[in-house]
Amino acid sequence: MSGFHAGGTTDISTACEIIIIMAKQRQEKLSLKELVAMGIGGMVGGGIFSVLGLSVSVAGHAAPFAFALGGVVAMLGIIGAVLITGY
Repeated sequence: MSGFHAGGTTDISTACEIIIIMAKQRQEKLSLKELVAMGIGGMVGGGIFSVLGLSVSVAGHAAPFAFALGGVVAMLGIIGAVLITGY
């Protein structure tokens, strides 16, 4: 018994076609603000939370300065990527 029950019975291929049609109808572009937020979120999630313990053990009391310097370097990379895309 294949299919799902959401207001009627359809098979999986029909459900997939409906999802594809809905996705094609909703093609929106992300704004610069949204792209920057995604980039910063990725940097924060990947950088701070994954290596916080290691950076504190290596840098000691200079860890906040090391994170600030890393933020400046990351921002330069983001600015370069934005300029390359022509935004």
